[in-house]
Amino acid sequence: MDPNSKTMNSIIHLISKKLSKNKYILAEQAFNIYIGNSQQNYATAAKMSEHDFMDLSVQVLTVLSNNLNRRIDNAATSSLWAEKVGENAVDLNLSLSTILQVIPFCKTAIWSFLEHLVQESEMSVKDILRVTLTIDYFLDHMVNEISFSFINYTETMSEQFRLSLQELSVPVIPLFEHIAILPLIGELDTERALFLIDSTLQRSQTLQLTHLIIDLSGLHNVDATVAQELFNLAETLILLGVKPLLTGIHPNIARTAISLNLNLKNYPVFLNLQSALKSLNYKKDE
Repeated sequence: MDPNSKTMNSIIHLISKKLSKNKYILAEQAFNIYIGNSQQNYATAAKMSEHDFMDLSVQVLTVLSNNLNRRIDNAATSSLWAEKVGENAVDLNLSLSTILQVIPFCKTAIWSFLEHLVQESEMSVKDILRVTLTIDYFLDHMVNEISFSFINYTETMSEQFRLSLQELSVPVIPLFEHIAILPLIGELDTERALFLIDSTLQRSQTLQLTHLIIDLSGLHNVDATVAQELFNLAETLILLGVKPLLTGIHPNIARTAISLNLNLKNYPVFLNLQSALKSLNYKKDE
């Protein structure tokens, strides 16, 4: 082994041990630097408590120390840690900038710590530069991995939320045995219409429906494409043995259907839900 490399490894190992031993002191220094930098910003803008800031700072210093010490499998452990930090930030409704602000203040505390350490040792300028570059590399890598985790988890949660909203917006509600209602409310775009078809067909089979009342009274304007999809749904239900009943058709939806040459005579159409239920021999208890 190159003597210079061996010496450098010894220096890195020494710094790793020093960082690990003094991580709580360094975390406190990082926090003090932070609030000393801008008391006003800390009071009005920061969303991390002193405990959370200190806790994350200790984690950063621990992971950095382990990376410097090149412990076995630490790269995988470091990645898992960064992934957890990013996901926790999303769950706690913290911004990415709020989480990442910890790292530059830890870095400032580390540089101050190294300054005193250098004065006590016989490190050369070249050694100091290599140590600095090594620490910078690992801290930058932390920022990248936390950012990736945060963004990826945010996108995943957003997609799950969107799908949940879609499911809630297409409720097939059982009325009594083999009969249900599909109330459509609000705006209906092409994406929601396609989701509506899939979920309604699946739900109809699960409930073993013979009749499905499609209530359009709460639906706003629909374009030609969406209108076509709605009537495709009705046709598909018939093929599955489910009789669709349409209620609450607004004049503008009726005009769109006529302009598309959609034959409404193929489906029972009723003025309102009460009329549709009456046709099914359902009577309200008196």
